[in-house]
Amino acid sequence: MLWSAVEVPAAEASAAETSALRVTPVYAQVEVATGAHTELTLSLHTATALTILAVAVDCGCIKPLDTLPLAVVPGTTTLHLQVTGVLPGIKTVTVRTTNGSATAQIQVVTPGFGKGRQLLAELQLLAELQQAPQALVIIHDLQGETRNCGCSGGSLGGIDHLAALPAALPHARWILTGDARGANPEAAAALARRGWEIQPSDVLVTDDPISALKRTELIAIIATATTTVANKRIVRPLLNHGAMAEVLLLSGTTVIGQRLLPIDATLPSDASIWAELPPPAPTVVIDHQAMPATSCAACHQSAQHAWATSAHARALSSLSIADQGTACAICHTTALPGRSARAPQVTCTACHQGAEAHAAAPATAPPAVNDCRSCHDAQHHPAFDPVAAWLRIEHRKK
Repeated sequence: MLWSAVEVPAAEASAAETSALRVTPVYAQVEVATGAHTELTLSLHTATALTILAVAVDCGCIKPLDTLPLAVVPGTTTLHLQVTGVLPGIKTVTVRTTNGSATAQIQVVTPGFGKGRQLLAELQLLAELQQAPQALVIIHDLQGETRNCGCSGGSLGGIDHLAALPAALPHARWILTGDARGANPEAAAALARRGWEIQPSDVLVTDDPISALKRTELIAIIATATTTVANKRIVRPLLNHGAMAEVLLLSGTTVIGQRLLPIDATLPSDASIWAELPPPAPTVVIDHQAMPATSCAACHQSAQHAWATSAHARALSSLSIADQGTACAICHTTALPGRSARAPQVTCTACHQGAEAHAAAPATAPPAVNDCRSCHDAQHHPAFDPVAAWLRIEHRKK
């Protein structure tokens, strides 16, 4: 086995642009518990015979399992990687071959990000020591969202953290691209009032990064199309379900280093920005006449009591007002049968599929039980333990 963490030279990576060489998927998300291991496979597609020389990874939490070098014929070859739950975040995997290189990004999901404050402190120290006279911090396109998706173990972060960051690192430039005319212009304007620059002239969003690299006046280039070019000016775009800011460390206009800053709950916060944004669209209409928990209580008193004393019974109120929009309400409310309304709790029918038919004809078979992971999934609750959770809400039929 060969594991390499050496960055691919820009010239070698550029050759991949002209060859029929690619890796799929270009982005994958892996759920893995802290300290545990799981296996991930990537597919290398090539139109010519070549040899895989090394698999370069920017984090020790991902390790190639194939014996290298490996000669492959035209077609598709499967590569095997071991992912360890050590450091959550977005990792770059580069496959180096005799005919260029191809890259993929892997988001490792473990219990929460939790590294935002640590990395911010590192940037503050570099600024104090003048090892990085200036930093350029870039987020490309909020995609209409003001809150990260993922609410477990400190990972939840949002625009209130973005609002506080310029004051925490005043010598940096804070840049937001894509949202001034995009899905969330109010959020972009609110961030601009706090020191964020919107679409600056020396940062280019383009689907042709190779041509853009020839323009010396540009400090950063955001490639909207898939590219295998390895260059310190190339900024990775925002991935869905988790904001990561790209930090370029500068000496003049030369990029001397890069960091990824996860926007999580450990960062400073400026909650005043919420007052400047439209409230989330209401998604819940309370209909007490159709509450599933009330319908079930006639026959299942002890189960209804166990539910009423659980967190499920107050699921929506556990969210802040800023989070009571459609995205979060899907798991924190329950659709009412035959209605467009939703109950502001996680009620019996959220877990017991088909409970309506059983309530109408109690002699029929009891309803099926949904998998808890339908809500407590890797993105929202990566540390979820179904056995321990059941002990907290255990209930019988009566």
